[in-house]
Formats: sequence, C-alpha cells, structure tokens
Amino acid sequence: MKRKISIVISLSAIFFLMAIGFDSQAAGGSNTVYLPLVKYGNSASPTLDGIPLKVGSLFLPGEFEVSATDDANQIATAFLLNPFREFSITSVAYGESPTVENLPNATPGGAEIYRNALSDFRTQQGGNPQPAPAVLLLGQMIVGSYSIVELITDGETAQATLIVEWVVEAESHLWIIRIAHDLSDGTNPTVFLTSLQGLNIEISNTDVEQPSSMVTHLYGESYPISGVNLTTATLPLPSWWSGNCNVNNHSGSYPLGASYDDLVACGPLKSAQLVQFFAGAHGEYEWQCVELAMRYLYVKYDIDPYPGNGKDVVNNMPQQYIGSTFERITNGTPNHAPVSGDVISFGATTTYGHVAIVTSANVDNEGNGSIEILEQNWSQSGHRSLPVANWRVGGSMSVVNWLHSINFSGSWQEVGVGSASNGGISNNAGNSSAPSLALAPDGTPYVAWEDASSGNDEIYVRAWNGSNWAEVGVGSASGGGISNSVGISGEPFIAIAPDGTPYVAWLNNSNGNHEIYVRAWNGSSWAEVGVGSASGGGISNTVGYSLFPTLAFNSNGTPYVAWQEDGSGSEIYVRAWNGSSWAEVGVG
Repeated sequence: MKRKISIVISLSAIFFLMAIGFDSQAAGGSNTVYLPLVKYGNSASPTLDGIPLKVGSLFLPGEFEVSATDDANQIATAFLLNPFREFSITSVAYGESPTVENLPNATPGGAEIYRNALSDFRTQQGGNPQPAPAVLLLGQMIVGSYSIVELITDGETAQATLIVEWVVEAESHLWIIRIAHDLSDGTNPTVFLTSLQGLNIEISNTDVEQPSSMVTHLYGESYPISGVNLTTATLPLPSWWSGNCNVNNHSGSYPLGASYDDLVACGPLKSAQLVQFFAGAHGEYEWQCVELAMRYLYVKYDIDPYPGNGKDVVNNMPQQYIGSTFERITNGTPNHAPVSGDVISFGATTTYGHVAIVTSANVDNEGNGSIEILEQNWSQSGHRSLPVANWRVGGSMSVVNWLHSINFSGSWQEVGVGSASNGGISNNAGNSSAPSLALAPDGTPYVAWEDASSGNDEIYVRAWNGSNWAEVGVGSASGGGISNSVGISGEPFIAIAPDGTPYVAWLNNSNGNHEIYVRAWNGSSWAEVGVGSASGGGISNTVGYSLFPTLAFNSNGTPYVAWQEDGSGSEIYVRAWNGSSWAEVGVG
C-alpha cells in the first residue's frame, strides 16, 4: 500500500531545555516534514516508499530540509550554526549505499555492519566511541554510540564536537540517525546525552495529506540552470579525456546534462574508476563528486589534485593558494553568499561528505535567496538549487564552507557574437552613448543607453535572452525608444527591482527645463510610475536643472531616485515612490 511520506515532529517535553541550549523557535506542538525515501528496484525510475514517520525529540535545530526523490542520497537534515548543531536522518534501501558515507550496500541484517563501520571511523578521527542512550527507533530499542571528535564546522578552527549515532533496520532500509553538537558553547555532554533519552521515531499509521508551516523546502529538483553564462568555451577540455566524459577510456560514461563554463558533470552515479590527470598526479575516481571539483581546479587554476573527500576539499586546499588565489568563507558569514565559480563542501559529520561548484546565485542584500550548483554523484541531472536564508546556505546536507576566488584568471568574452565589435548591441545609424547596465535576479543583463538614431536623443533598452540582444517590448531600441519625447533624453540609469521589473530613470528637457523621468516595464509596455513620471516636470519638477539620475531599490521593492540639482548651486535630491506619488524622503 502506498502511503504519504512524512516525518511528524513532536516537541512536548520541556526539561533540560536550558541545559542543552534548545532552540525555542523550534518548539510549538506537532509539526510535519515530508521526507522522500527511495527504494531502488529493477525499474529505471525509482518509486517512493510511503513510509510516514513520527519523530519525538527535544533536540531540533531548525527546520528539516530533504533530498529530491531521485537523488542518490536520501537525507533529511536540520542544522543551525554558531554553534553548529545538526539532526540528520539517512535512509538507505537494501542493495544501495549512500555516496556520502564510507559504507557498503545495505543488506538485510546489515545494521551491525554499519554501526561498526561508523564506530571505526570515529576512532580514526580521534574519538573514543561509547554507548549512547537507548532510544525507541521504528519499534526497536536501539543503543547508540557517541564520540567527541575535533571537526571544522564553524570558522577555520576545529572544535570539540559531540556526535551521537544510531543505526536501525526497518521497512527494507537501513537508517542512520545522527545528532551533532559543537561543544564550544559550554554544553555539558552528559546532560545533553541524557536529554536524548526521549528520542522516539516510529512508523505513523496516519497518512498526512499536507505539510505544516514547519516543513521546509524540498530542494534538489532539476531545473534549467538560472542566470546567464557570460562566457563561451571558457575552460579547455581535459587533456586526459578521450571522447565526451572520457567515454573511450571509461566505458558507459555520459554527460548528466548540466555544465558550467564547459565544465561537464558526468555519470553514471556511483561510478568509481581511478584516473590520473597527469603522470604522478593524485588519483581521482570518475565520476565521484571530488573528481569534478579537482578537474575544475586543475583546468581553471592549474592546481594539482590533492587528497580529501568531498567534505575536505575546501579545508584541504594547499595553503599556498589561500590568500593569493582563494579565500575560505564559512557558511553563515554575514554579507557573504556563494557566487558562481565558488567550490562548496558539505557534510562535516559524515564520512565522505560532498563537494560541488556554484554556477549562479540569486541572493538579496539581506542574505536571502538561492544558489545553483553543479555536481556529480548526487542528483540525476548534475544540478540542484539550494536555499539561502540570512546568509546561511541550506539543503538536505549541512554546508561547511566554500572557496571563493580572489584572483580572477579568466578572460573577457563577448555576450553573444558581435556584442563588443562592429555595431555592438546598439548597431544603429546614429550615435549611441551613456550606457547603463543592470542584472536581473535571474541573471539576465539589461542595458539602457542614449541614442540619436531617430534624429533626437532618446533612451533605448535591450536585454540578453540567451541567444541575442532583444528589445524589451516592441520599439524599445528603435524610433523613439522608451522615452519617445520631443525634447532631448539622456543620461539613463537602469535598475532591476527584486521582482525582476526593470526601471529606467533619465533626464529630459521636453518642458524647456532639465527634469528627471522614470518608466518601468510592466510586461507589455514601458509605463509611467505614477501619473506624470515621464512627462512635464517628471518626478523632479524643479526650476533648476536636474541631472545625472541614479536609481535603486530597498528589500521591499520601493524605488528611490537620486540626482544632482543645479540651481543657485549644485545639490543632491532624493525621492521615493510610495505607491501613489514620488515623495521626498524626509522633510526638505
């Protein structure tokens, strides 16, 4: 019988809250989180096991975020930073293995094999595994194992981190339940372990039709990579390849479909054939996640492959390149979100972890939005979207940190053939001048400029649609353009609102005086923003000369325009659109 897949979080107990540093924002009764659990069969398309779970726990560090249903790893993770706290559930169907763990295929009766392997790994990390409280997991009392190990989870310094792990077998799966807590905040390990005694995970007999407000993002679905790739053939093909994805040397290989600057994500998933980029190089496994990252670093930056699993790629970068070519940025650092070209590591508490390349970012000034990543050995397409909230990158596996280039070594390329030669993107008979450029949240570039092709100076606009520089509405870059006035229009400034709407401000002398005009694209025409914003006295409406407008938006999408006002002297004026008029921002 197919059942809805869910996790029900029950937070009823209140003791130990102060002692363990419980996040009070997570409390509040019964909440639901959907966790896709995949059982792989003989079919090429995996089917969902309807396995509803009820999880009772005092410890819930934020909201769960879950894998896509066809990802190679089926994981739900809730985590917070500063200090690092994590609660993860990994589901492994019989016959499969998680690519982020150094574990064999799951088999009936294999729970003890997983327990021993994880215990051995913690010992290798310098821990001393000890019995953790027995908890009720899927109808069975399971004794866990805890260790205190040194991990880099925040910043660049390893901190003592308590890791508690349980493994249980149920519903033709092996399940790994892992809880981690950075102890640098003074948390008492004994008190914290005692508080976990009430942890309870059980099969729910109730189908849950809708997630509650606590359910968070089912991230990882395959979408076309957003943003604009402004390069053509940026990276050379690997010299050691023969055929696409080295298929002539690695039979059965193929592109997953996603790429970035000609860096191709290859498959199949869970493939592992050793390759050397050059004689004597550290070997990489095609098509593991680390191979993609090392291939990128080698062909773009000439950095030789170096040892490390996915979670280690950022931290193991040779020190000679830190401060000269790259800087390490810790997840959650204010005013720092990943950008295209960054190398990002995941899963500090796992055995292998994961690594990916950031292909584009759409993050606002308050640190909210999303990033796109290119990867191997996780998603079927080689591409995922991850959420960013308050400068923290989320996802179904916790993000550790990333490498950000501080020494760009690429080249400037045309954006479309001829964009920077011959007639360029204007390609008109008259003089084109005073260009202004802005990028939309999806990465689309818009350009506005002053153009005299019609016999009068007008404002023209074009945008790159992926194949050509197109008008934004019929006539936006011909005839009267978007200004279409009897006077001279010049000095345009274009900006894009958070919702993707382009606005243009410019000066115009149609009424015999230099005034500031504004229009916005509403999807069908370049409309005034309020009656008279692009006629008569415009938004300035002064007796002096209004010059050099600039335009910007706050996080709510309110447009602000500033300009130079020349009367008896030169002053700076500002107005904002309040929904009904262009008002002064403050008296005078």
